Amino acid sequence: MSDEQQAALARFERYLLALHRSPDTRRLYVGTVRRWFVAGGVPGHLDASLLHRELALMRQRCAPSSVNLTLKALRSFYRLQADWGSCSAAEHMRLPRQLTVPKRLVRVLTPEQVGEVLASVPLDTFVGLRDYTIVRLLWESGLRAGEMSALVLGSLLPDGMLFVHGKAQRDRYVPITPEMAGVLDGYMRARGALRPGKKAALWLTRTGRPLANGRSIWEIVQRRIWTAIGRKAGWHAVQRSGRPWQGHYPHELRASFATTLLRNGCPLTAISQLMGHADVATTALYLGLDVEHLRQALSLHPRERQAQKRRADHAAALAGLDECLPNERDC
Repeated sequence: MSDEQQAALARFERYLLALHRSPDTRRLYVGTVRRWFVAGGVPGHLDASLLHRELALMRQRCAPSSVNLTLKALRSFYRLQADWGSCSAAEHMRLPRQLTVPKRLVRVLTPEQVGEVLASVPLDTFVGLRDYTIVRLLWESGLRAGEMSALVLGSLLPDGMLFVHGKAQRDRYVPITPEMAGVLDGYMRARGALRPGKKAALWLTRTGRPLANGRSIWEIVQRRIWTAIGRKAGWHAVQRSGRPWQGHYPHELRASFATTLLRNGCPLTAISQLMGHADVATTALYLGLDVEHLRQALSLHPRERQAQKRRADHAAALAGLDECLPNERDC
């Protein structure tokens, strides 16, 4: 890259940092603009023909969400360039509209399935105790993978609360049950036995080093849930092949947390606050998976009640018929 491109990229990174964008967002946006420069883009002008060629190639091998990420990163970059006076104010208007991304429904686990997962984790090793604590805390708190990996010793408050650094600087307090606090206390004793020194990170490896990032949490959840459902051989096959795998993720436990609370009568606004959502509508997307409460609501309709009565009468008639048939055959 030229000196001009490197300077523009460094300025863009400082701009994202000033906006309090998350580290992942900064990495993705800066990486997108860097690839744009490698493809031939320049800071002072948005080449529409080059952009359409690159987008056409991306549509062949990438998901719509990846294409939209490129568009958002470039739009943010050229808006900054315009504010800085390095290009025309209308440059970012050359960018096409984002693609429509199909909604992806997150799967959920039942409390019984989560119980199977937790029961399958051995607690006689530090790694087993750590993974048990992580999986259970994800299910009982609804934290994101990045939020879980970012927990430090100071995040555990003495009054049974977690202080969580959320997305977009939306920090929040998340309560935990006394049982969960006891599990965390047991993990903390095992953590202290590793002699980690002054490391503030809550989650450590068996050698006493902090877990790298949220990806480590993803791998732990994948391995533990995949093993618990009786397909360990499949998990190892995926590991050997190196292919991407749509498996079990921390967000599955996050959605299970929200669904479980809803089924037990928790208000939607409280669920939204616990999950750190800025809008209740976002929480509703998670709860759209749970149709059982919709079936219960439909059962209150007068026509459905009549249908239930007809089904009950039909079942009773069949039961009476079954009682009569043996006598008829005896005759």
